[in-house]
Amino acid sequence: MEEKKTSNQFNPVYAIDLIKKEDSQKKWSEQKKKLPRNVRYGLINSKTEELIKALGEKYQLNSAEKVGGLSSLIENFMAGELNEELLKKEVFQRFQFNVSLMTNFLADFKKIIEEINKIGIKAVKEDLVVLSFKELLEKFPEIKQQEIGVQLIFFPKEEERKKPTIENWIIDYRLRKTEQQKTAILNVSDYLYNSKNTQELDAEEKDELSIILKAFENNGITYYNTLFERIDFEIIKLLDKNKKSKSKFKITKMESKPYHESDKNMVFKKPKPVVKIVSPKIEKTEKQANVLDLNNYV
Repeated sequence: MEEKKTSNQFNPVYAIDLIKKEDSQKKWSEQKKKLPRNVRYGLINSKTEELIKALGEKYQLNSAEKVGGLSSLIENFMAGELNEELLKKEVFQRFQFNVSLMTNFLADFKKIIEEINKIGIKAVKEDLVVLSFKELLEKFPEIKQQEIGVQLIFFPKEEERKKPTIENWIIDYRLRKTEQQKTAILNVSDYLYNSKNTQELDAEEKDELSIILKAFENNGITYYNTLFERIDFEIIKLLDKNKKSKSKFKITKMESKPYHESDKNMVFKKPKPVVKIVSPKIEKTEKQANVLDLNNYV
């Protein structure tokens, strides 16, 4: 029983700091939205547990109390809640190392932090698939069932309400779309702020729906997270925040054929090397010059 309890302490997210009586899982729920994605991915990775276990064994930190403390220190340091000076004080108070042992431990601790960062960055890249919107729907049709919002929506001239899935949002948008607008972006804006269905959405949900409708309109580059099996709005928003003015990006009008049909005439050209992301092998379009360079932002 004690062995199982100690084993759980190697995970920074689930460990319990028995000295400070802190439950990491509770703290994690508050931290994770503030932490960079590579840090989150690194902390929840099973390889990180192995690194913590190896470090604990090297310095004979075998009890559940000491292992939990070690996991907590790693989480807090990576979350920016501990600087090097505070880390030294915490390590001494918890483990009572002598000067020589303290020096070696801190050096090994920093190496583990570097390794966890590498693990996190690799995991972020491996879990992302970057494709045009139409190709993404073809390769991962389950995306159409991803929901935005919680309230049911209804189509014009229909009384039955529908689930707020991406597919149903696009159908509703197309049914209400007015061709009098000058650009696709104006059509999206008009729909978001005048449709009765969208009035039920909060600001974040409206932002996500806007991303989907604009990607649908111009068959834009879209990011899919294979770990969570969802369109990755967090990465898309990060790209949008850091890219150049939208006025420099071409906006096209909606095509007449259904959104789920493949555009067989689309020719993909190889762009200049910008970023390496492990994803299904596809020919690339010039639009991918706008793909997020994760090395700059994770």
